[in-house]
Amino acid sequence: MPFLKLKDAEIYYEVHGNGPPFLFCSVTGLDHQAWKFHQIPEFSRDHRVIVFDYRGTGKSSKTVQKYSIEMFKEDAAALLDQIMSGRKPRQRHFVIDPTGVVTRQSTEVLAIDDPKVAQAMVFIREHACERIKVPDVVKAAAISRSGLENRFASVLGYTIRTAIRRTQLERARRLIFETDVPLKQVAAETGFKSVQHMTTVFRQGFGQTPASYRQAAPAQWIDFRRSRSETQIYK
Repeated sequence: MPFLKLKDAEIYYEVHGNGPPFLFCSVTGLDHQAWKFHQIPEFSRDHRVIVFDYRGTGKSSKTVQKYSIEMFKEDAAALLDQIMSGRKPRQRHFVIDPTGVVTRQSTEVLAIDDPKVAQAMVFIREHACERIKVPDVVKAAAISRSGLENRFASVLGYTIRTAIRRTQLERARRLIFETDVPLKQVAAETGFKSVQHMTTVFRQGFGQTPASYRQAAPAQWIDFRRSRSETQIYK
């Protein structure tokens, strides 16, 4: 596993593909796995895709300090400098417990060539938290269910129902991490029938409960998370 070794931190990163460099920076607090389902496979076809974990998240070191956007920008610049200069990264090996991954749908839709699948994904992104069902997506795409399911399997590699669930899970994960909104409200906002239902699905996707996921967030993100809960809720 490659790491960028700085004087006060070690930044985990991955490089995929060849071509012009393409650096992905996630929403603050999310790790590199947000890009693994679709963005990396799609863009690494003709780009050198670079993803990394901000300090304090994922596999990067978690030093006790006050984080800032400026600090993340400097880390990203240093990472690009090392990669582009061709210096050999420091290698380390870990045994990591498997966790679920949810994609960032906005980029996913832009990367879809099939217009019917893209149309369906836009509908899912906009309405997944309204407890929509597969027939609702099929109707919005104006195509037969079997035809759309076949296109999803060919283009995305999963079903329409899975796409709906992934969108719900991403919204739930962001609310859980970035705000102090009660889990009951998170479940309601993201279209789950109950906290228990959300907990079951969340554990299947991420290997831990929503409460554990929230508690595991680095202490340095608590102020950021609270500020989010005071200003907006993602819908």
